[in-house]
Amino acid sequence: MKVLNLYGSKIRWIPPEIDKIDSLERFLPFTSYHLNWVLYEILECKNLIESTIRTRALFGNYKGTLHFP
Repeated sequence: MKVLNLYGSKIRWIPPEIDKIDSLERFLPFTSYHLNWVLYEILECKNLIESTIRTRALFGNYKGTLHFP
């Protein structure tokens, strides 16, 4: 898998096994506002060249998400 497109999904978490996807080049969780955190393991994807992780969404700057402590 080269692209993991989660655009607008209601996914809440990413399994830690994401680091096993050696071919992953693009991780696109843009507007997945229920995803409140991203695993450190995403950094182990050696071919990752693009990501649309929104820190505003992760840290509670959107209705319905957890607020930054």
